[in-house]
Amino acid sequence: MLDRENALLNLASVPSVLSYEMVPQVFLTVDAEIEMRGTVGLRDRAKRAVLGVLEAALEVRKLGTGHVHKEAPLILRMGSHLLTYSLDLDHESATIWGAEPVSEVATS
Repeated sequence: MLDRENALLNLASVPSVLSYEMVPQVFLTVDAEIEMRGTVGLRDRAKRAVLGVLEAALEVRKLGTGHVHKEAPLILRMGSHLLTYSLDLDHESATIWGAEPVSEVATS
């Protein structure tokens, strides 16, 4: 037998259980993982730095004053490496595509 009175009370609490907040995430491609293996701590420092950029971009977006195309390549110098990454503000995520040593990057 169905207890309709308690069923309605239980259903009323479902939305609060099902609601969630997106947590910004930073992903690395396999190439980026391989390129970062040679430098101790680079992976963690890179993820923290890119997460900081992502969080700042999300805050700017809330103001309605900024937009970054999710396929736009971005570059960040991280010690002796240049990180190539992109932001996807719609999914609150960033992807690190590569980490090239500065000495191997052509300068002009």
